[in-house]
Amino acid sequence: MSRLGISRRGFRVEQLIGWQDNFLLDPVYQREGGIWTRSRQQLFIDSILNGFDVPPLYLHQLRPPEFRDGRAASYAVIDGRQRLEALEEFASGRLRLDDDFRLLEDVEDSQAVLLEEFAGGRGRFGGLTLGELRAEAPSLAYRFLDYEIPVTVVDTEDPELIEELFFRLNEGVPLNPAEKRTRGELLRSHVIPLVRNDDLFRCAGFRNVRRKHEDLLLRLLFVKSRQGTIHDVPDMKRTLIDQFASSFRPDFGESFSDSERQNVQRTLAALVDAVRPTLEAMNEIFEEGDPLLRQQSTFFIYYLVIEDFLRTGEALPARADFVRFGEELGSLQGREEEQLTADQREALEYAAPLRETTTGSYTQEKAQILLRYLRGELSVV
Repeated sequence: MSRLGISRRGFRVEQLIGWQDNFLLDPVYQREGGIWTRSRQQLFIDSILNGFDVPPLYLHQLRPPEFRDGRAASYAVIDGRQRLEALEEFASGRLRLDDDFRLLEDVEDSQAVLLEEFAGGRGRFGGLTLGELRAEAPSLAYRFLDYEIPVTVVDTEDPELIEELFFRLNEGVPLNPAEKRTRGELLRSHVIPLVRNDDLFRCAGFRNVRRKHEDLLLRLLFVKSRQGTIHDVPDMKRTLIDQFASSFRPDFGESFSDSERQNVQRTLAALVDAVRPTLEAMNEIFEEGDPLLRQQSTFFIYYLVIEDFLRTGEALPARADFVRFGEELGSLQGREEEQLTADQREALEYAAPLRETTTGSYTQEKAQILLRYLRGELSVV
């Protein structure tokens, strides 16, 4: 069983702001920054100025420190990245208090003597930055900087325990399915580098917000593990994908044996090698951030089609072929059914809403329509 040490202490806001370089904000299990809206950041600053309790930060003590971009980070942020970013935004002047910011009456009364020099109504601090607050109401700025935020420091060498803690802490503001599935050191070591370093989803027309690219890659690996093809697409229900992802993680608090770890690594490496050629071919065919691929479901359909062309050794279709298919489908919209040929009626099934994205047969039907068109077996005009 892995060791998990926990200690609790308080850090003043001024310390946390001054220690920003000492924090690793983006360990691999973290969600990306910038998730909080401006108003949510302002509410957090408001809570501190008005003396409300705020949730504790959770930090992982790094032994030894991790060097990145010329600095040494002693702590990785398990939970609290958005709060630390809000503090930094306010301290830097990029974030202002809400225009309607108000001090609670008892807070204002406790500051009355120190604030006498600053005339105005109860909403007089609205819209100020921390720098402006220092100049115009230094006692209130000091109140902010002196506020103590509870911090839980976790000491362990087991990355799986840290990630499990991150997962459990974020159940209150739920991680999305993609963030839950892509946890686990072994899975991340094969999935995330492909997305971030190898850039295999360069042509995707949707941004990698909250690990959408990693989750799509995981689904492709799942299909490959089931020996799925355009002619036999397995169902991709959430429970099945979750079970697949969890097979690459040891049970909570346990570790893989050396042989188990090697087997998992071999399995993942083989699956990644199996999907890589199709993804690389798609990057050659389509543009970077291609608008043709702005939906994950479309990306998956195109993937199945390209994969089949590679399997048969045929010449790959060009991007213009996919554009033409969409244009020809568009020309059929609004026409009476009795005016359509059998091929045209079949082609229009591609444009029908995807009834169930997790049901393989629906995706398979659409992919096969597109495949027949690209092979010249289906005439739309």
